[in-house]
Amino acid sequence: MVCWIGHEARHDPEGVRSLVQSLGAAVLATPRGKGIVSERDPAFLGVTGLGGARGVRERLAQTPPDVGLVLGCRLSEFSSWWDESLVPPQGFISVGPNPSTAAFPDAEALSLHVDVGRFARALAASNTPTQPFTPPPALPREVCTPSGDGIHPIELMNAIQDEVVDRTEATILSEAGNAFAWATRSLQFEQPRYRVSPDFGSMGHAAAGVVGTALAHRRPCVALVGDGAMLMNTELNTAVQHDAPAVWVVLNDAGYGMIRHGMEAIGETPSGTAFPRVDFVAFARAQGADGLAVEHPAGLRSALRAAIHARKPFVVDVRMDATIPPPFGSRNSTLTAGEMTTWRG
Repeated sequence: MVCWIGHEARHDPEGVRSLVQSLGAAVLATPRGKGIVSERDPAFLGVTGLGGARGVRERLAQTPPDVGLVLGCRLSEFSSWWDESLVPPQGFISVGPNPSTAAFPDAEALSLHVDVGRFARALAASNTPTQPFTPPPALPREVCTPSGDGIHPIELMNAIQDEVVDRTEATILSEAGNAFAWATRSLQFEQPRYRVSPDFGSMGHAAAGVVGTALAHRRPCVALVGDGAMLMNTELNTAVQHDAPAVWVVLNDAGYGMIRHGMEAIGETPSGTAFPRVDFVAFARAQGADGLAVEHPAGLRSALRAAIHARKPFVVDVRMDATIPPPFGSRNSTLTAGEMTTWRG
């Protein structure tokens, strides 16, 4: 069995983890389900959908499950990329307040309208523990070859993992675009403190939402945003007004990166995706916040530490290598019918 875990399971992560252990199941997560089951658990195979983890399809295929238990997600476009290779031969049991397997209308599915936590605890208590899932070997940490033309996204994500995710309790929000894809792919959480808004992919969720998140938690919260989103929807001035410990890490590539790379991926010439590079440190200081610019990988970790320790509105302006395409995952291939695979034959 595989448990496919989504956002609505976040209210009772301990109950969900007990169920996974009791079933001896492999685990997948949607982008909004990251951290409900620790991404460092050996049974965790990766994140599906936009920014999906490396090798999820291949790792799952090594020990293919017979049925999928969907906990608290609707399996929509951003969660699944319509990837039929993830459909077990006996289909799905979908559990939650809005149970659905929307991306796979032809799959066998049983829907249970019930609270995920109550379901998980009840089933775990009544189930006889089975042989634990034997996971495939863990993937090594992703590395990159810097081009010398700005900071590689993997270098940035590795620094965020080390300095923010692993060393603090900060909630991380990722904005629509390249930030969403890279953070979802690269960052690993052991608790559900990652926030994304994939339903419409509109910019502003993180650039503005980090202010409310920081004020609610009263501790530093970090938004990973593109420069386009930062120009459109930031509430930096509001953060200064209310002294919110909000941090913006700006992936500054002088353009709408995901749109540019998306156009290139389908053979089109990018149009209207570039704009003048912005000095976001000056932008922040002009409004009473503070910030640091990072042009080389060696400066990433110290800048992130400074931002967290400032405990006030702070911008880390990261000059990105604009030539690196984001991890689109399997979306392009699964849109091509001839490349789709399925365990259902």
